[in-house]
Amino acid sequence: MMIQINGADYILRFMSSSIAEIKQTAAQVKGLKVHDQIEIKSRNVSHAPKYAYPIITCDYLEHAGKIIYKRFPRKGGC
Repeated sequence: MMIQINGADYILRFMSSSIAEIKQTAAQVKGLKVHDQIEIKSRNVSHAPKYAYPIITCDYLEHAGKIIYKRFPRKGGC
């Protein structure tokens, strides 16, 4: 998903642990429109030589007070 923050373009990446979670997130993200205001929380921005834009790994995504995506830390890990 492409997003724009303060005039800069980014790729927004979601990390999911199951197919059902991926399908649910995809369905909710597809409902977003151009110029919708969203709130994103992330702790990671990366770059890949394959892409021209920085990649933000999303930890939390909210739209109009509704949580669309929330990443939970792995069990038994750091």
